[in-house]
Amino acid sequence: MKPRIKIGDIVEIRTRKGKAYAQYYHHHSSPPGYGALLRVLPGFFSERPANFHDLAKKRESFSTFFALQAAVNRGLVQIAASTEVPAYAKSFPLFRSGIPNPETGKIEMWWLWDGTNAWRIGGLNEDQLDLPIRGVIGYPLLLDYIETGWTPRRAQEFIDRDRAVKAEQGKFSNKPRTVEEMRHYLIFEREESAKAAQDQIAKLGLQAGVTDLGKSWGVNVLQPDLSDETVETLAKRLEKIALAADGIYDGTEVKLEKGVER
Repeated sequence: MKPRIKIGDIVEIRTRKGKAYAQYYHHHSSPPGYGALLRVLPGFFSERPANFHDLAKKRESFSTFFALQAAVNRGLVQIAASTEVPAYAKSFPLFRSGIPNPETGKIEMWWLWDGTNAWRIGGLNEDQLDLPIRGVIGYPLLLDYIETGWTPRRAQEFIDRDRAVKAEQGKFSNKPRTVEEMRHYLIFEREESAKAAQDQIAKLGLQAGVTDLGKSWGVNVLQPDLSDETVETLAKRLEKIALAADGIYDGTEVKLEKGVER
């Protein structure tokens, strides 16, 4: 039987740079129910530390929601220890969120969220750049964030760098483009879980397909309405459906239309 996660657990994440560690320090249950919240601790280790007390006291590199129990069940991460959550981290953190402009990759209108309520603030001040960014990330993205030194403050830097690389590869046109199609992706360990999620998504009046990914099962969902508010609302619903079926919401992918003038 796979171990059940509990607040305070330290999980070991194997990366190309060594072992990394994160602490499970909050669980978000109220709708839409983001689930386990991790604080990713600094540093890489060749061997598992004998004592995590001092490491757990350090400020996290970043925090993110992550389908932790599903990752433990699949053997993607391991519970290495359990230790007290530091005093400063016992309160649920404030998050920021927003929908990026597909043409620029920049978020022009930011929202803050305290776990229950969200409110619009527009631009961010200097201190708000360090706030965690709301969302559930998948295991591949968690690894990428850890290995590359990603932080919320550097998030836009990484987006700009990625867009520059793709532009050099000819993947971005110089002409303005709009989103032609958007799909959301969910990942499940079992086929029956993926099909159960597909049934729930169909009840929302949406098209969803199930794909065998080898060691897991994927569900892709076509987003029919591309307005910012509808995209964010659907993402929240799909995150809830994925978590209820012990799966992972793995983000979105957009297909851009070339040469569309505003």
